[in-house]
Amino acid sequence: MRRIVLFIIILTILTLSIFIVYNNYIDKSKIFKIDIRGTVKNISIFGDTATILVEGQKEADTYYDKASIRIDKKTLITKVPLNRIIDISEITVGDKVEVTFIGPVAESYPVQAVAELVNLIE
Repeated sequence: MRRIVLFIIILTILTLSIFIVYNNYIDKSKIFKIDIRGTVKNISIFGDTATILVEGQKEADTYYDKASIRIDKKTLITKVPLNRIIDISEITVGDKVEVTFIGPVAESYPVQAVAELVNLIE
């Protein structure tokens, strides 16, 4: 009986320790931030992929002010406030977008990244 109680106590301590360590090391600021919000300045479409140049202001909830962003088949493109999925062909130069990146970011200027999510905002 003592072994079972001891085992449960140790398991509980380990579980709590893992939870505390994980909670302290995740980048919580990234969860609620948009990588860039700005105006589409250029669009280049190459078959199934496209590249857009977005320029905006670096704000409290964004990381970058200028980015060259690749959009591929895996990128989700939505239109806010309707929250409907749209095609890259519906984005035009001058549109305002919010973009969240996926994967590594090339720290050139402007930064280069692949979009996970593009929100066309009005």
